[in-house]
Amino acid sequence: MLNLTTTPSPQADDVQKEKLRAEPPLLARRGISLYGIIRIPKKKSFPGLPEYSYFFVYFLLLLLTQNPRMMKKWTFHFVFAFLFFPGGTIAFELYRTGARSAALGNASVALTGSESLFHNPAGLAGADQLSFVLCSESRFLMKEMSVLAAGMVIPFREGSAGLSQILFRAGVYRSGRTTAAFARPLGDRVSAAVAFDCLSERFPEQERASLALTAEAGLQVRCNAQWMAALWVFHPISFKPPDSGENHSIPTLFRGGAACRLNKTLNLLTEVEFSPGHSAVVKTGLEIIPHPQLVFRAGFSSLPLTISGGVGIKLGKTEIDISFYQQGALGFTPVAGFTFNP
Repeated sequence: MLNLTTTPSPQADDVQKEKLRAEPPLLARRGISLYGIIRIPKKKSFPGLPEYSYFFVYFLLLLLTQNPRMMKKWTFHFVFAFLFFPGGTIAFELYRTGARSAALGNASVALTGSESLFHNPAGLAGADQLSFVLCSESRFLMKEMSVLAAGMVIPFREGSAGLSQILFRAGVYRSGRTTAAFARPLGDRVSAAVAFDCLSERFPEQERASLALTAEAGLQVRCNAQWMAALWVFHPISFKPPDSGENHSIPTLFRGGAACRLNKTLNLLTEVEFSPGHSAVVKTGLEIIPHPQLVFRAGFSSLPLTISGGVGIKLGKTEIDISFYQQGALGFTPVAGFTFNP
């Protein structure tokens, strides 16, 4: 009898794997943007150190060069990072995290405090004590889609340094973001920061995660006793390798906003987020402070329409934040945060 069954060729398997790698993760297919970033090539490291040690050694150099003229050297840091790190591109989603920020509709570019490490590190410039922050959320009440984040803020004589790690899991898909930031005040009214992000992404068919390096910068300006203006940019130097293809562009993301202290019990925050080729997203948040140890929060953002709220409680050196957000048809997401200032 003639056997009509066929066995897929190795070439067909390779084509299928390439299609799987090109397919964006679940959240991207639901309309959430992806962001391109520079990839660190494999088998690249400093002599005697583990693979992918560029990121950690460079952050050490950043800390060792602290002095009153450090701001003048930041141009060198940016040029060094983007000219001497060979790159390709990968697709990566820039996840938002933080219980306080989530309650405020992610209108957090003008916030100060430990959670600034996840949003605009310029908010770390005024830190005067060591602090630790933890955050956990279960996207749309699905245990298969969880975000865990941890960070540490270390004050120095010239400013503050921060280290953070964000891990996202969606079934068998994994991604992570490790950030090293340095912030310092420039006079009495201005704070600035630069941060470097090492990102990883792994699909189930991959033997190892794809790693990448990009940068971000932030600025906050105290206009007066009531108003604070802020700006944050992700991937400030746009770059696209000639052989990367149309699906591997590397866009720049801008966030600009302000915080207003209306009175002793009310804080209003607003923000606009923009990426070339995408519609602008408007975000607004409100904090109500009936007692120094108690804060109520509410917020919303557009595209997609998201409504959020939460509460914060301060107990001595510990701050506990509980929040939620409802994102259209996707559903309800609870978020919990914990900050400790020893």
